[in-house]
Amino acid sequence: MGVRILGDGPEAASLEAVVRAALGGRPAWETWIIALVKQRPRWHLTVLVSPEDRLGEWSFVGPAEMLGLALKEAVREVGLENPERRIRDVPHSPERRTA
Repeated sequence: MGVRILGDGPEAASLEAVVRAALGGRPAWETWIIALVKQRPRWHLTVLVSPEDRLGEWSFVGPAEMLGLALKEAVREVGLENPERRIRDVPHSPERRTA
């Protein structure tokens, strides 16, 4: 599914690049859903869905210039900063052969 950022208005659209930069390059198989809401004069960033739900419902409220730093630090703390080192958990069910 990839990264989906939910936000309304031109201000949220401008912060989308900040959020994507904080997440870094993510594999296409990872699912991220992030909401951006303006609460004057601050922003509220909530991670609704993340890989393995490690950051599920993580929130940050603060000025726009701190959003990227806070998200990047949270991603690092839960061990999601190097997606190329992680292996996707793919269910495996080998077929049984009948003789």
